[in-house]
Amino acid sequence: MARRLTVSLFAVFVFLTGALALHGEKRVFLGDRVVTNKADRDVFEVKGNDWYRKIQFETRRAGVEILDLKVHYEGGGVEDIEVRSFIEPGGWSREIDLNGGQRRIEKVVFTYKASPKGQRRATVRLYGIR
Repeated sequence: MARRLTVSLFAVFVFLTGALALHGEKRVFLGDRVVTNKADRDVFEVKGNDWYRKIQFETRRAGVEILDLKVHYEGGGVEDIEVRSFIEPGGWSREIDLNGGQRRIEKVVFTYKASPKGQRRATVRLYGIR
């Protein structure tokens, strides 16, 4: 009986994993920047010809407050996104939807404030979500 239950649960797990993979999102690493301990801005140049629906940030080693984003799209157009969100070290921002569904990104300019002086420099990583 226990063996039958185990096999059944395993089959359900495999089915659900496959179903999520078919409809799931794919996160693609687009680059990283080591940021200073003061308010500043930086640019992620996005290479490739991929389409993205959302973007997301991850921070490492120190916290970062992301204030504002300007997403520049291939073929023109700029989207200004106010974020105003502090991301703890090792944390993630919310998934940020891009206007117009899937878009090709040329670059992302972000304005930030890193942790106070005396702490380690933070690394900010950008991901595109298809």
